Amino acid sequence: AAIADRFCGDWVHTDIVGKTCEHSGEESLSECEDEGGWTAVEVQRCSRAVSGGDLLRSVRLGPFFSVPGQWRSLMTHSLRGLLNDGDRVVSFVGAPVTEAGTRIGFPPLHVHHVHVRKPERSGAMQPPVGRERASHWFETHGDYSRGDDFGVGARSAAGYATRLPEGHCYVVTSAEQIDLNAEVNDVRVDASGASELSYYLEAAFTLAPDADCKPVSKFWLRRPRSRELPTDVWERYAAPSTDSVTWWSGKMPSSGRLLHAWLHTHRSRFGGLLLLAAGPEVVNCAALGITPADGVDVAPVRNASFARAALAAAARVVCEDDASQPNSVSLRGHGSEGVADGDYDRRGGLSCRDWSFGVGDAWTVVAFSAARFLPHLRVTPQHTELWMFVDLPGVPNSTATSSPDAPDSPFFTDEANVCWAETRLAAPFSRRSAASLALAALLVLVALASSPRHSFLPWAWRTRGQYLRLPCDSGVS
Repeated sequence: AAIADRFCGDWVHTDIVGKTCEHSGEESLSECEDEGGWTAVEVQRCSRAVSGGDLLRSVRLGPFFSVPGQWRSLMTHSLRGLLNDGDRVVSFVGAPVTEAGTRIGFPPLHVHHVHVRKPERSGAMQPPVGRERASHWFETHGDYSRGDDFGVGARSAAGYATRLPEGHCYVVTSAEQIDLNAEVNDVRVDASGASELSYYLEAAFTLAPDADCKPVSKFWLRRPRSRELPTDVWERYAAPSTDSVTWWSGKMPSSGRLLHAWLHTHRSRFGGLLLLAAGPEVVNCAALGITPADGVDVAPVRNASFARAALAAAARVVCEDDASQPNSVSLRGHGSEGVADGDYDRRGGLSCRDWSFGVGDAWTVVAFSAARFLPHLRVTPQHTELWMFVDLPGVPNSTATSSPDAPDSPFFTDEANVCWAETRLAAPFSRRSAASLALAALLVLVALASSPRHSFLPWAWRTRGQYLRLPCDSGVS
């Protein structure tokens, strides 16, 4: 199938309401609380056929003229006419682009988020959900870049595309109520070469032409609300600069099969992730060297490598981060262009095994924290958001679960970091064969003998990078 990161053709004006609000950072978001702080922005639409018979449908907002340090909030009213009920989405991309459609990488522009929102009808898993809580139907985040280049035309911006598993599609409902909100910030610093940057924000869908694709649904898992940052506008939790861990558990709301999963997190404090096919009993704090405290979002861990290996030996690992895929890129030598020396988020990797689950099957997410860069920040507001495309047998339509912060979400969990009694830790091991136990012991010994900070695997790209300025008609796929 064609993918949504193809260029569109002729753009036409629409009467869709679009708005923008400029501010100077997270601490200044309050400047956009008053409707008077927002100004109108043009919304254009484009539709064209692409290879394979698929159809590309896009909207773009702009143009915008960005300067170093500027933040921009964006929103639309309903994107009427962009999609229709029954359309079959096979890919999505949300990204800043030039007027000619060339994507702009990170840096200079950081896509804090692009959220396409769509209400969901009632179903077996949840009641009807408005778009304010069904807010991540499709999404892009700043850590989705994949590669070591940056700038205008960067190939790393191809990571902003979401492709559905082969042979599957998301069947659209409530199309007339789809809208978009986004936050884009210019991470450059003042410099002689940091000139005003013109861009649009584009959201594009590729649609399959026939009904041969199988409907897919989307599950959304997120760490429960923070104790330390209860008023954080983006519902993040506090990750310190020391090795630590947080975890939470739940049960699957439906029977099905995992097709694909991906992660959004802030990589400066990302120390790894496990999705376990097990309940909270797998986490024995004393045996794992974990010391949680009341009112704190994460718990110190004595040896993260040991704890991780022990958890992986005690329960089935469904998904885990792939340490061979860099989580950041280290850039040096571009100060004259306004790109400060430092580390910038990249997508990393998430490796998942085949998993067929039943109603009520337990799961546990374990997220480790470590100071990968920006060690001077004592606390970093952190996200750990895990999304899954799943095949739900017997469910004829696609559905997306709502925000896990809402009590009626099937993935709502009101508490994290629940320790289990010491006597329970032996139970998972008691069901293992002698060979499995021997392998588990070997994994733990290897973990103890090595440190993740000195792994031979490339945690981050080390490169001077390329500040690419491609001709407007250059194609980047």
